[in-house]
Amino acid sequence: PFIFSFLLVAEASLTTQEFDAQMGATKFYSVALSLYEQLLPEHKAVFEDTWPWQVAHNRFNTWATYTEELLQARAGYQARADIVVAHCREDLEWLKPVSGSAPPGTRLFVYEKCGEISQLDLPLFQEVAVIPRPDHGRARGDECTAYATHLITRYDDLADYTVFLQSDPDHHLHMEFLDAVLRSIALNTYNVEYLPLNGARHVLVRTPCLRQIHAMLFDGQDLAESIGPYCCAQFVASRDAVRARPPEFYERMLKLVDGTVEDVCSEKATRNTHCYGF
Repeated sequence: PFIFSFLLVAEASLTTQEFDAQMGATKFYSVALSLYEQLLPEHKAVFEDTWPWQVAHNRFNTWATYTEELLQARAGYQARADIVVAHCREDLEWLKPVSGSAPPGTRLFVYEKCGEISQLDLPLFQEVAVIPRPDHGRARGDECTAYATHLITRYDDLADYTVFLQSDPDHHLHMEFLDAVLRSIALNTYNVEYLPLNGARHVLVRTPCLRQIHAMLFDGQDLAESIGPYCCAQFVASRDAVRARPPEFYERMLKLVDGTVEDVCSEKATRNTHCYGF
């Protein structure tokens, strides 16, 4: 357990520290090896039977090699990020430390859901755009209309990675994890097509409502099995992941949550149930 804590920190350091300053990763890895070698033979045997030492040891070395090769392949290139925030009157002071972790050239897009226009002083972002996006339907579209609007309007101008956030992100994720992701993008060590940022997960479900929403979004295709995704719609998507589907897909998605299409699951919901489904 104590040994594995050093291995975990060593592995995390590979993607969140400057590669030529990866004394951190090497140091923590060396401590783990030293502690392992100090075990008595009988204790070492119990340790190896109880904990996946060899798997963890191999994983660190594999990841270290992969990170080095990734950096060599991306030499001279700086990955770019956009941050999208669906906002309704919440305090946005948390964006200041986030701007310090984000890679150079990061753009911020704040979609205003509640009729106000935020005045933001965030000079570390390359661009700060505050965009009115109120809901016009009977039920709220919340972050769904904001996210879908961004994907449609910026489809041809996406960053390498887009970070989609609520305006109270710490209610659903650990800010330290978000910081690590942004630092990894800044260091060119991030290479994930889609990453949920939140911790809580839904239980596995396959309701008639979800099946109807799925069929409307995916051209009549039935939801074949139960799903249990991470809760609360905060994630990172790569440009390639977004463009794996054409703009028309996101236009259809927007129509399902902006009041254009009647809610198939509830006539009285104050929040569009299609958005819950998404």
